[in-house]
Amino acid sequence: MMQEARVTYIDTSSVAQAQISTQAMAPGGRHPRNALVVLLRDDSGTAGAIADICDFLDLHLLCLDNGQELDETLATMRPMAVISSIDAAGQDGCHTLMQVAQRDASLPVMMITGSDPRHCGAVDAVEEVFALTHLSKRARLPTPGDLVDFLAMAGRAGQCLDLLPI
Repeated sequence: MMQEARVTYIDTSSVAQAQISTQAMAPGGRHPRNALVVLLRDDSGTAGAIADICDFLDLHLLCLDNGQELDETLATMRPMAVISSIDAAGQDGCHTLMQVAQRDASLPVMMITGSDPRHCGAVDAVEEVFALTHLSKRARLPTPGDLVDFLAMAGRAGQCLDLLPI
């Protein structure tokens, strides 16, 4: 059974004007992130499902093939979230988490771990050692509603998306 994704927009027009004039920063003294979701490709067909949801939410989706591209993207494009599989082609999931932690440990990341307990343990260890604060671990691709919840949280945390799941 498919879960329905329902969201509502927050009217922040007066807040947005104040932020423009004062160059407000996100929590932690950082500038707001861009409405961009980075997906490290895998062979499971994840990109199609995520692309549909990003289109619905008016978010940009950037699919990357390897870690070098991820590092450059994190540095230059300031995405609001990263989604990856633990065994994405061309990139180990734990390495992905370490790259994210080096740039911004508060960046929301969704890691699809699979059901292997060794993968889950490795992700838990990296999360603790590198103090990742917004890591969402899933055994498989979440339902559309759960994905919308994650993206709404990531957008609010990065001050680039005014959605609240309802």
